[in-house]
Amino acid sequence: MQVQNNEQLNELIERLKAVQFDYLVVDYHLNQAIRLSYDGDAVIKSFTAIFKDFPCMLLSSDGKGAVTESEGVSADLVRDKSEISNLDNREVFVGRIEKRVLQYKTRLTEA
Repeated sequence: MQVQNNEQLNELIERLKAVQFDYLVVDYHLNQAIRLSYDGDAVIKSFTAIFKDFPCMLLSSDGKGAVTESEGVSADLVRDKSEISNLDNREVFVGRIEKRVLQYKTRLTEA
C-alpha cells in the first residue's frame, strides 16, 4: 500500500485496517518523496496500539539512525535495508518474518 501525499496518519491507519495482511513493513523516512507530518515509526506505533503485537518491521537505509531517532517503537523492530539486499542473510531474514507471522496467528487462535 502506498502512502498518499499529505495523508493524515489516522487516514492511513483506517486504510490499513480495511486490508487483510500478515506483516506490516514501513519505511522509516516516509516523508522523503511526499509531504507528511510523520515518519514510519508513528505508523507502527499507531497500528500496534490497535493490533497489539502485530508482526511488523521499521525498515531504513540508515538502521542505526532509525534506532536512535524512532519513537515508541522497539529497537528490535528496526531493520536496515542492507539485510534484505545481502543474499547470504535473505533466508534468515525471510525465516524471521515467517516465524513471527506464525507465532502471531497461533497466539490469536489460542486466545
